[in-house]
Amino acid sequence: MSLLMTGCNKCKTDPILIYASKDILDVGIFQPGSFWVYENDATGVRDSVIVTAVEYKTDTVREACGDGQTDVNYTESFYMFTTSFFYGTNYVSQVKAGEPLLVAKENYPADTLFSNAACTNPGYCNIIETMKVFQKNYSNVYERIDSSSDLYEGRLVHFFSAPNHGLIRREIFLSDSTWETWTLIHHHIVQ
Repeated sequence: MSLLMTGCNKCKTDPILIYASKDILDVGIFQPGSFWVYENDATGVRDSVIVTAVEYKTDTVREACGDGQTDVNYTESFYMFTTSFFYGTNYVSQVKAGEPLLVAKENYPADTLFSNAACTNPGYCNIIETMKVFQKNYSNVYERIDSSSDLYEGRLVHFFSAPNHGLIRREIFLSDSTWETWTLIHHHIVQ
């Protein structure tokens, strides 16, 4: 006696779209028209950073199925391109579904600026309930501590990011054992 099974194909799926985390999007992806003005706390020098473009795409997640491949799901990806006028540098922020916010400058590896995973090691990150920066209070600030930041030539850097505002402060450890600090003094956000 033989059984013939029909109508069941383990490879057949209906792919769904997996969304990028709203927490990460709120910290790291802003539309053209957004800009930030930072001031060096020691010298008073200012740096303007503007969003030049945002790219949205979906990535196909594929898995082996018999002798071929099948689409399993689609995941959201966002890329935000910015320009820093003081540093004369272009940056790209990258958000993908299920991944942290990554920021890179051209031809360098990316640094992690924000993750919505639990912050369990204060040597790498902290959550600051309220942080005052240039006479403004920001809530739920995420401090990312990068011991060898590719954005700043391998230096120790503390990045402070706030929801719906982006990067509000950065502290860069210099070779003379002092800190170079840039504080957000003005911004305009389009999300």
